[in-house]
Amino acid sequence: MRMMSSLKSRSASQHQKKKYSVKLTKLHYVLFANVPFFGTNQSICKVILDCFSFFDVDKKLSTMTVDSYTTSDELIDLMMDRLSANELPFRGKLFRLPCFAHTLGLMVQDALDVVRHVIEKIRDSIMFWTSSPEREMIFEKAACEVGLSTPTKLVLDYGLSWSSTYLMLQDSFLLKDVFSHLGHQKSLPSKEEWDLVREVCDRLKLLYDQMKSLADCPVACMYLIHICEIKVNLLEWLNCEAPLIKELASKMLKKFDKYWLEARDILGVATIFHPQLRFKPLKHYFEKIYGNEAENEVDRIRQIFYDLFKEYKSSLTKHKKNDEDLSSRQSFSYLFFKQLEEEESELCEVDYYLNARVGKMKASDILSWWKVNPHSHSVLYKMARDILAIPVFAVDVEDAFDVGDKILGANRSRLHPTMVEALICSQKLIRRREHSESKASSSANSLHSLGTIYDDANFEDGCILKAKSVETGNECGDEHLESAK
Repeated sequence: MRMMSSLKSRSASQHQKKKYSVKLTKLHYVLFANVPFFGTNQSICKVILDCFSFFDVDKKLSTMTVDSYTTSDELIDLMMDRLSANELPFRGKLFRLPCFAHTLGLMVQDALDVVRHVIEKIRDSIMFWTSSPEREMIFEKAACEVGLSTPTKLVLDYGLSWSSTYLMLQDSFLLKDVFSHLGHQKSLPSKEEWDLVREVCDRLKLLYDQMKSLADCPVACMYLIHICEIKVNLLEWLNCEAPLIKELASKMLKKFDKYWLEARDILGVATIFHPQLRFKPLKHYFEKIYGNEAENEVDRIRQIFYDLFKEYKSSLTKHKKNDEDLSSRQSFSYLFFKQLEEEESELCEVDYYLNARVGKMKASDILSWWKVNPHSHSVLYKMARDILAIPVFAVDVEDAFDVGDKILGANRSRLHPTMVEALICSQKLIRRREHSESKASSSANSLHSLGTIYDDANFEDGCILKAKSVETGNECGDEHLESAK
């Protein structure tokens, strides 16, 4: 089960059969808490909340990004009951956000299953031609003979990452003429199988590109645009003439719709906090998704947005009243007119924001815009600090393309928990440092560039461990705006 919680402060908690881990990104610290092997939801809930309490974020939670397929609804309900005293926004209806990385991973597995038999043939061919330097030279010479001036290097995929399998298929398709020209293997893909690979790769390319874009999104208001692009294309694939693609699109759409029903409200509200676009993405994509019902769906998101605004406004008003009670020297008339002035300004705050003319801006400028406009949008500014910090993944960006859990093998599972903490933290530090130095644009490539403590991983036994990102800030989340900038 994977979790990453967020809003007033970004945090994460992860629990598995035997261990939990919570990770502070800025401090590079991982906390492991042992739980019973057959832990109940009550005991698991207690461990997670204790981890939050340990980092002093238990009173700052509003939304949790979780792996819906391994996280039970009962556990989430228990956590909401325990956190009710902290006044979860919108009565906890926006508390749970499914992890899109895991949902998309399951969708991609449906696509790869269609060409699973071809993938095995391609892997055999790659292993054969990369088994020795002499065979690699023969393959490169054959590539020149068939007219490939800059032949693609043969690279075998990485079993735990679907992106590497997609890239292997894509590169292999470009080299299909070379495989046929050499013809040393009996199990080469046929022409029909290569055509099937091309059809599947064309679909996977969209998912791969949108996943990279999501991984690079600095704020939550950009999530819906990329996710809706996938939804719209899935609907188009249903009209494909190829029966296999149509059946594949139907399977993928079922998994996507399960995610969409739980995530659309949170993602829709977050989109409104894009200063330039606001409701434009909702109107554009909802018209393609919902047709005649698009206007009703946009109005529903709009109402949630206004209800949240009222809650935040009410919360700020309570704090102001407490402060004013202490200032007894001020006259009653002064406080009355001051309160009246504040109410009038706050009533038009939403209308002022929604009707303001904002020039073109990059995604990286959104946080800066909110940071320099705190006084003209006092309530919305507080909402933006919380909502723009919501993560779309319950995993680190480096693990967004994973299709399975990383499992410690029999030898390394004997390590003491403190040693595993140190290894995971060191691994994350090295990854981030190399990523910043190389300024790599693809999070998928960085996944294969470093050895990890999971190198001897297997899927049969061992202890499942994953370190999740946690980022703490002050009570209202100012640190997110500065750090993300």
